[in-house]
Amino acid sequence: MKKLIFAFISAALILSGCSAITYGEYKYSEPHSVSPPSHTDSSAVIELGTRDDLDKALLDLVERHSSYGRLRFLSYEGDVRSDLADACVKLTGSEPLGAFSVYYVNYSLDLIVSQYEADVSITYKRTAAECAALGELAGEDLIAAIGDALEKRTVSLAFYCDEPEFDVSTLDAELDRIYFSASSMLYRPEGELASYPATGERRICEITFTYPYSYQETQTRLSQVELAIDGLLDGLEDLEGEELITAAALRLAEFTEFDEEKEQAGEYSPWAQAYTAYGALVHRRAAGEGFALAMKRILARRGLDCIVVRGELDGVYHSWNIVYSDSGEPRHIDASLADPDSGELIFYTDDELGDGYFWSGEYPVCAADGQEEIEEGS
Repeated sequence: MKKLIFAFISAALILSGCSAITYGEYKYSEPHSVSPPSHTDSSAVIELGTRDDLDKALLDLVERHSSYGRLRFLSYEGDVRSDLADACVKLTGSEPLGAFSVYYVNYSLDLIVSQYEADVSITYKRTAAECAALGELAGEDLIAAIGDALEKRTVSLAFYCDEPEFDVSTLDAELDRIYFSASSMLYRPEGELASYPATGERRICEITFTYPYSYQETQTRLSQVELAIDGLLDGLEDLEGEELITAAALRLAEFTEFDEEKEQAGEYSPWAQAYTAYGALVHRRAAGEGFALAMKRILARRGLDCIVVRGELDGVYHSWNIVYSDSGEPRHIDASLADPDSGELIFYTDDELGDGYFWSGEYPVCAADGQEEIEEGS
């Protein structure tokens, strides 16, 4: 009988302390004791009466980036043990700031006389500075922030987001828009999107940017591209408008070999040299996108608008340009298929471009009648 009583007392002692460690949306429980830091004021106790009080108290600790808190449950309405465990899971699983910043929550729960008290310890995966830097971004402000981050080659951008429709496809579309419209970028960055929590109307979104080359290497390559443009435009200083576009396109076609094999292979990558202005102007061998990006840079040097069109030619990924004629009408040109020996560049309307070309998206409508052939200027 004594052995039975001793075993019962031992089991009761082992189970009297309970703690939970939560990792994201998962919970792991084991016997544990959380000791308050030596510098903590023992009178700084957070008193709780309801589950809402408990949720707010835990969130308040995270908002202050506190590593420790002591909770006192006074006339608590609910099951303290189950509510505390569930509140910790909610904090790290569905509360944006908790999901973003907390690695795990560890607590010990004690029954003192007739009330429960809990020591809570929080371990963070983000610094207080990272959390304090979080701001609200949406709409045009978000677009501007992404553009600014790319300009500065920022590695990570984190923000509160109230737009449920903002997802990885939206991010990719914005990266495309910036890359194909900005002449300052030589390679398209990649962007990975993480959301805390993964779904919900209000989240913290974090974009992690990846750049193919270091800043120094990219600047070196940009310098090489600019030198190549200097040479290509040499002697064309007196030409303007359509004559300049024609001369520049025919020189590029003569200077650079069209990499038909690369394009037909269908192994598209924005980081491959054949699909960049660097490939067209420095390697002197490029697919259609490399030609189109090179033309954009060349004409931008002389202050002319030039749009990169991404589409297909005969069912294979291909890019070309839309430029503006002397009358101000938009026209398609394809420098990659221009014949430098002809001395002519054809400016196409949408209807004249041909059945093999296909594109979608928001591009200027080239609707004016008539096909224009411009002689190369001297």
